[in-house]
Amino acid sequence: MFDRLETIHPMIVHFPIVLIIGSLAAYAAYAATRREFFALAGAWTVPLGAVASAAAVIAGKVAEAHASHNAEAHVILERLHKPLGYTVLVLTAVLTIWGFVSRWKFQGANLAAFLCALILTTILTAATGHYGATMVYEHGMGVNPAVLKPSAHEHDRDSHKSHESMRRRMNGSNGHAHERRQGASHNHSESGDLESAPHENRNSNSSSNHEDQDQSHSGHEHEH
Repeated sequence: MFDRLETIHPMIVHFPIVLIIGSLAAYAAYAATRREFFALAGAWTVPLGAVASAAAVIAGKVAEAHASHNAEAHVILERLHKPLGYTVLVLTAVLTIWGFVSRWKFQGANLAAFLCALILTTILTAATGHYGATMVYEHGMGVNPAVLKPSAHEHDRDSHKSHESMRRRMNGSNGHAHERRQGASHNHSESGDLESAPHENRNSNSSSNHEDQDQSHSGHEHEH
C-alpha cells in the first residue's frame, strides 16, 4: 500500500480541504444565528485544519522527491502549487492562534475580520487543489508511464466496437435489401392485377356480345 511514498499526499490533501470549508460554514452559521454550537464546531475544525495542512505539506515534499514529472508540471509545482500550500498552512496557523486568543467567541468587527480570513483561506485552498489536480491530470505527474500505453484490453475493446459497427451496417444494408424486395414484390402484384384486368374485360365483353346474339336470334324466331 505504501510502496510508493508519493501516494500518501493524495490521501491526506482531502482533510485540510474539508476541514477548512467546514470551518467557514461553521462560523458563517454562527454569524447568522449566534448559536454557540456553531462556534464550538469551528473551534475544532480550524485547528484540525491547520494540523491537516501541515501533514499535507510534509507529504507533498515527499511526493515531490519521488513522483516523476515533466517540465510543465515542475513549473506549476514551484510557482503555484507549493506557494499556495505554504500560504494556506500559514493562514490556518494564524486562524488557530486567533481563535485561541479570542476564546473562539468572536463578536462584531472581530467576527467579520475572522470570516474574511476564512474566506480567503478557503479560496486559496481550492486553488491549491486545482493546480495539484492540473499537474496530475493534464501533465501526468506521478503517473506510471507504462499504464499510458495502449493495452490489449483497449485493443480488444476497439475491435469489439468495430465489429459492432460493421454488424450494424450489415443489418442496415440487409434491411434496405428486404425493403427493396418487398417493394418489387408489391410492384409485381400490381402489374399482375393490371394484366388480369384486360382479360376480365375481354371475358365480360364476349359475354355481353353472346347475350346480344341470343337476344337477336330469339327476335328473329319471334318474327317467323
